[in-house]
Amino acid sequence: MGWNHRVMRCLDPNGDVTYGVHEVHYDKAGKISGWTEDAVEVTSDSRDGILLVLAQMAEAIALPILDIATGIIVESDKVQSDSFVSMLGRVKYEIDGDLPERRLDRIAADLGGVKGGGDG
Repeated sequence: MGWNHRVMRCLDPNGDVTYGVHEVHYDKAGKISGWTEDAVEVTSDSRDGILLVLAQMAEAIALPILDIATGIIVESDKVQSDSFVSMLGRVKYEIDGDLPERRLDRIAADLGGVKGGGDG
């Protein structure tokens, strides 16, 4: 039993498609057993926590997309690892043993130079 973030596709009655990141839960056999009705928000009690949530969400982008009504895979194209997904995926492995302000500045540099500041 466990969970992860997954991208889910929602088709409204007008035929409009939206995508969101949801928590998807699995049973002991690893099969999908449920998911959040609404897309999840990025919240945490710290900046490091937000970085971890974003890294988990970035991993979800590379997984097959699920239908919100059924939980069945509806899009299975593999996403190529671009710099943003790759950068966020590294975050969770860099958290331990690094000062928050150095880490945030390095990530900001990867994103194009906006500094994270030193209030951590």
